Amino acid sequence: MYATLILTVFATPALADSKPVENDSIRTHFLDEIVITSPFKETNRLSSLPGSVSILSSSEMKGMSVDNIKDISTLLPNFFIPDYGSKMTSPVYIRGVGNRITGQASGMYVDYVPVLNKAGYDFEFMDIQHVELLRGPQGTLFGRNSMGGLLSVHTVSPLDGRKTELSLTGGSHGLRRATASTRTGLGDRAGISLSAYYDRNDGYFTNAFTGHKADDMEAAGGHLRFDLRLPNAWKASLTANYDFTGQGAFPYKKVDAATGAVSDVNYNREGAYLRRIGLAALHLEYEGERVMLASSTSFQSLNDRMNMDLDYSPEDLFSINQRQRQRSVTEEITLKSNTASAYQWLFGAFGFYDNFRTDMQVDWTKAGVQSNLDRAAAAAPVSLTVVNDEIPNPGQFDTPSRGAAVYHQSTYNNLLVDGLSLTAGVRLDWGQAKLDYRSSIAMDIASRPGPPAPIHMDTTLQGRQSTDCIQVLPRVALKYGLGGQSYVYASAARGFNPGGYNIQLFSELIMQTLFSRSPIDVAGAVPFAPEHSWTYEAGYKGALFENRLWAEVALFSIEMADMQLAQYTNYGRLLENAGKATSRGVDLHLHARLFQGMTAGVNYGFTHATFRDYSNGQADMKGRHLPFVPRQTFSVHAAYLKNFSSAPVDRIQFYAQYSGADRIYWTETNDFAQNAYGLLNLRAGIGKGCFTLNLWTKNTLNTRYNTFYFEMQGNSFLQQGKPFRCGADLVVTF
Repeated sequence: MYATLILTVFATPALADSKPVENDSIRTHFLDEIVITSPFKETNRLSSLPGSVSILSSSEMKGMSVDNIKDISTLLPNFFIPDYGSKMTSPVYIRGVGNRITGQASGMYVDYVPVLNKAGYDFEFMDIQHVELLRGPQGTLFGRNSMGGLLSVHTVSPLDGRKTELSLTGGSHGLRRATASTRTGLGDRAGISLSAYYDRNDGYFTNAFTGHKADDMEAAGGHLRFDLRLPNAWKASLTANYDFTGQGAFPYKKVDAATGAVSDVNYNREGAYLRRIGLAALHLEYEGERVMLASSTSFQSLNDRMNMDLDYSPEDLFSINQRQRQRSVTEEITLKSNTASAYQWLFGAFGFYDNFRTDMQVDWTKAGVQSNLDRAAAAAPVSLTVVNDEIPNPGQFDTPSRGAAVYHQSTYNNLLVDGLSLTAGVRLDWGQAKLDYRSSIAMDIASRPGPPAPIHMDTTLQGRQSTDCIQVLPRVALKYGLGGQSYVYASAARGFNPGGYNIQLFSELIMQTLFSRSPIDVAGAVPFAPEHSWTYEAGYKGALFENRLWAEVALFSIEMADMQLAQYTNYGRLLENAGKATSRGVDLHLHARLFQGMTAGVNYGFTHATFRDYSNGQADMKGRHLPFVPRQTFSVHAAYLKNFSSAPVDRIQFYAQYSGADRIYWTETNDFAQNAYGLLNLRAGIGKGCFTLNLWTKNTLNTRYNTFYFEMQGNSFLQQGKPFRCGADLVVTF
């Protein structure tokens, strides 16, 4: 295998004299046809990729009420995003690979641009043409943070035709939404599209302490795309996105771990999350008769603020106010063959710089610190009492990172025999992460019994750290055509997620320093190391029964080392490297045209993800299930569209979708879990001329389920899923 890979990587590109490759045409679950033009980061067509891929078209997403990334959870096999906390938190799990705090294990691209922080994953989908989910490591072509897979979002080109659409939505729980979009040509060679939205709701969970909703939300944003066809086979695309969110956040409920009894949301300091994200990108392409050259340049910004009651109780113990500021630039250049020859090749280079700053202040109260002192001094003859009513613990953390990579991929078609192809590639990835930190705390304490004169105590942690990482990420795949659109494939790929720093650990470290009065090994405590994986996959894709049924099945086995596992401490959370784990399972897609206007589909994923070598210091976790990974995901959906030539209405449409997940273990000890649950969503509409009226429901059966669970300072908390919602859309298209 490795000899073949090396020969492939360093083979001299043979530029055959033949016609350019035709555009790629894909049929999605509802059998919509999507044309993919100039897929500039692949040597295979997306419709015949040797890997597990799911495609959602714009009409599918509208039918299934998909407005953002979290709405896709469980709709596609082995794809799960627990919807909890706030838009800041978008933990993606694919085939058991994922983490829920610092960093990301699965990547996201928007119009060829990587989103560098998962705090920016959850935004309103506007002017979407289609979304691609690529499962398994995508490190060879996409690099870091794609060990589990990649979600690629593509917007509509304004050169695809003129269209204006206005939409108004009203619904339960105070839902109000308005969207507007238009795209138009500017002569024969240029076009522009503009869209905007406003969205708000009153929330779903009431904070018993305040009597107000804990999770109300208001959001707004816009999207701009300008496309230009230049002379001499060049074209350019300029895109810009802006998204604002202001929301109540973290509606966590205390749960009795022994009885399972759940209390109301009840805390004295209201949670809130405010976020502004922006992205501007320029994509250039040259498509010649023999080669294609592409350049993608982006600037990204993120500003957010989080307020959280860290004890999640009516007691005033401690809270956090955190601000994040990110400014990032990326650049990618790709050169690939553009012929119909048997040999296809691709070379690329990528670089980024990410300037990230976190200003964090943990606000302690006298009661909060006193409770910790009392526990620490329970066996001591002299106890201590806190004098100050408020004890601030400010911290400033600069965590800039940068990286560069070069990569290559080759595909040999009809290798040795007709229908057999080999794809192989490799990426050399370098990255550097830094940490510049300063955290301080000061308070006065007095002994009890003893003289009342207080003792002043203060401490500061300050320093710098830096780490470099070089990774080699190979991939090889074999594919064999069975005739028509059917083929089988097998692949092996290496993935990795970079390491980083646990800045939320500093509150615990500074408390230890303050009361132990001894140095703390910060350099050894806060870093976490990269994690690695090898994924092996075999699958089948094909059209059956005269193209009325499309079937895809993939078997996979993933070996993970130095897995990054989220842990909660007394005062926060951290990532630690948790030994080795294994994930094995299957992805299954079936979608069919049942009769004229009627389509249906089934998506099923099975994942058996367990620890292979890990101890949490108290017990051996070998054989236990990985937390936050559903054993099964499932989705059944159907769509019906009927057009009329002479009737009071021009068309009717109906969508039904039932999806959910099997048992999800919340902890590595597997002692608390969410049992299997399913959610039914319905949508029906009628249209007349340019007007369409839709009625819809979400969680139609009002299923009760939990989306999150954690333990902190001896208490257990969870967040419940959203209840039944209903509403109506009025859409005008012209």
